[in-house]
Amino acid sequence: MSNVTLAFPDDLLERARAYAQRQGTTLNQLIRESLQRRVQVAGCDLSADEWIAEVARLSVVPTAAPPWAWNREDIYERDPPPAANRVGEIPQRYEAAREEAPRGRTFLDTNLLFYAHDAREPTKQAQARAYLANLRERGDGVLSTQVLNELSSILLRKLLFPPAQVKALLALYGWAEVVVIRPPQIEDALDLVASHQLSYWDALMVSAALAANCTVLASEDLARARPIRSLHCSSPFA
Repeated sequence: MSNVTLAFPDDLLERARAYAQRQGTTLNQLIRESLQRRVQVAGCDLSADEWIAEVARLSVVPTAAPPWAWNREDIYERDPPPAANRVGEIPQRYEAAREEAPRGRTFLDTNLLFYAHDAREPTKQAQARAYLANLRERGDGVLSTQVLNELSSILLRKLLFPPAQVKALLALYGWAEVVVIRPPQIEDALDLVASHQLSYWDALMVSAALAANCTVLASEDLARARPIRSLHCSSPFA
């Protein structure tokens, strides 16, 4: 393993050390994982158009999938296991202009990722893919283990994607930083439930966004909410 010398602004270095401590890791490991997301993770070498095409290829909803509208609370209810399905062929190439994502570290709500893969709402699907492609190019996107679990559950139980297809789709989000939900985030979420009248699951997502020093929460559900501490809620579909 080679050693290199890196120079960072003092304020950035202090924030990075504090963030690494909250995540239970070291500054070296944090930098290593950030570099790996940019240059080693599958799909990171794709151009924006190639990434969108790969998202489209892996987002074909089986015809057997029943109608379902986004509802976070419904994610946590039990459903029968999905039947096995095959990934379909690549749909027509996406040509819509990319939407400009807000500047600053942006936390991605599960509903944004859901719409990127649900062809039953083509307008929102195009907007979500454009928003994500733009954010991917900037490298400012943040997710949490909660968001990845919710997305996996939706794709399996609601859109009836087979597990292999879900794994391939999750790999396409390797460019985003992932916040691991730990006891401090759970405790903060409970405080947010009391102070901001959020549902527990929304509060847990907001807590993760705050822990990652995000300034923007890209969410359809919370777009009309007032700023939560330093976090501004914005809808990619406005």
